[in-house]
Parts: sequence; C-alpha cells; structure tokens
Amino acid sequence: MPAFGRGLSAHAVVHWHRLMLVDCGEGTQMQMRRFDLKLKQLDAVFITHLHGDHLFGLPGLLTTLSMNNRTEALELVAPVGVKDYLKRTLAATDSFLRYELKVREIEADAPPQTVYENRSITVTAFPLRHTVPCHGYLFREKTKRPPFLYAKAVRDGIPVEYFQLIKQGVDVQPAGMDKFCAADYLGAAEAPLSYAYCSDTRYFPELVETIEGVDLLYHEATFLNDLAARAEETGHSTAAQAATLARDARVGRLVMGHFSARYSGLEGHRNEACAIFPDSHPARDGEIFSIGKTSTPKPDLIKATIKVE
Repeated sequence: MPAFGRGLSAHAVVHWHRLMLVDCGEGTQMQMRRFDLKLKQLDAVFITHLHGDHLFGLPGLLTTLSMNNRTEALELVAPVGVKDYLKRTLAATDSFLRYELKVREIEADAPPQTVYENRSITVTAFPLRHTVPCHGYLFREKTKRPPFLYAKAVRDGIPVEYFQLIKQGVDVQPAGMDKFCAADYLGAAEAPLSYAYCSDTRYFPELVETIEGVDLLYHEATFLNDLAARAEETGHSTAAQAATLARDARVGRLVMGHFSARYSGLEGHRNEACAIFPDSHPARDGEIFSIGKTSTPKPDLIKATIKVE
C-alpha cells in the first residue's frame, strides 16, 4: 500500500524515445505526469498479475488516453482475466475507448514466451511464484548493427553512394577501383541491453536461468530477512533473497522495490542486500536507472523509471 511517500507499482521502460509501462497501480497516470513521461509515447502495457496494487490504475490510464483523442492501437499483456476486468469496469462506469486495445492474455501455467516485439526490442514473459498467477518480463534489445567507420571509408576514397551497402555488410567494388570488404569498415557491435522485472514472487533459485546476465534487474524486496518465513507465506521475497538472485545470476545492477508499509526507511534493505550484492539499490519514486552509455545519453538506452511501492 502507499506509505512514506512511496507510490504503487509502475515502471516505465524508455527505449528509443518510446515508452512501455510495467504494472499500473493506482495513481500511475499522475506519477507519469509528475515525472514528465509522455502518454502519447506509450506503446505497450505489461501487467504482472491481477492484484489491485499492480492494476487499479489501468482503467483510468486507458480512458485518459481515449479522452486525449488517441487513435493508435495500444498493446496490453496481462494474465487471463484482464479482459473481463476491463470490460466490467468500463461498462460499470459508462466508459469507452476510442482506439484499439490489443489484449494478449497469458495462461497461468504458460512457459516463458515472447509476448511483444518491435523493430528494436523483444519482451519475454516468464512465470513467477506468487499467491495468484504472476509473470515477470524480460526486455532485451535485438542484435545491433555494427557501427560504420565513416572516417576510414572517406579516407580510403570510397564513393558516398556505396556507404549504405557497406553498412548492410555488402562488399563493394566501384568502377575503376579495387574491391572494398564491408568487414573492414564496420566496427564491433555493442552488446544488446537487457532489463528484467520480477515483482511479487517467492524466492526460487531456478529464476537465475531466466535472468542470467541482464544489465539491470528489478526484484521485489517486500521484507527484510528476519521475516523470511512471512515472505514465503505471502508469496514475496526479502532484500537478501533478491540480492542472492542478483549475485547468482551475475546481473549488472539490482534495483529493489515493493517494500512493506512497516518500513519507514530503506537503509535496512540497502545494507542487507549490499552485504551480498554490492550494486544493490532500494528505488524511490521517480528514480531513473539507465543502462548503456550513460556518460553520453543516447536514445538507444533502456531507461527504467522506477516507481516503487
């Protein structure tokens, strides 16, 4: 529940100036405005499970988009039951949408599967272990093209009209010139970036295989480890358990959230997690975690704007 200035679950993933939303707790659209996230850039919404603290903001957000005269289709991925929930909520409030809502429901026992894809990124849903059907989401860039070594091509006298072919990996031989191998004018491609979102789940070490090596991991840390039994009972995790997964999966950074309202401060979570995985961070509303070339921000970064519980 909201407490000590912490809002409900909603993470914005920004990639190439486009926006994807993971979970949509009550007040999400107000927080999006507060932190200058553009509703018109929203392409897809992913809901982990149908508990209210992850879902109750969705009808309001969808109808606001409609009132703003949105016409582009919106993708929605969520567990089975979200269609019925939205149908009943919209009908009860005499609301409607002016745009197409493309809903993909995930079965409770579904194995990991690709649930969304655009030209630069794929999103995979994978099962978590909560008290109701729940899925995490893995955002991964597609393989990037290697950079074109423009200065070298100019220095070697390659005509400009052949640059596009070389960028595509095609060898070229301009009239009256030697053959130029594309590989000589392409640098090393950057590794694809990745971000995993794991909210509301018991600790289970098998999750390591799914999230291994991601650049940024968000994992819930509802409790501290002295309440590990309570975490298991309620389908949640502790800060120590989140950090253990991060360490074992060799992730780049760990961001924690979904903190119980019993904790007014988060230093206990930071200390407990950092003792196991030093690059651990208890997130605060509006905090931004960028991965990639953070020294010179570019639009190909995955930027997770975290609003925690």
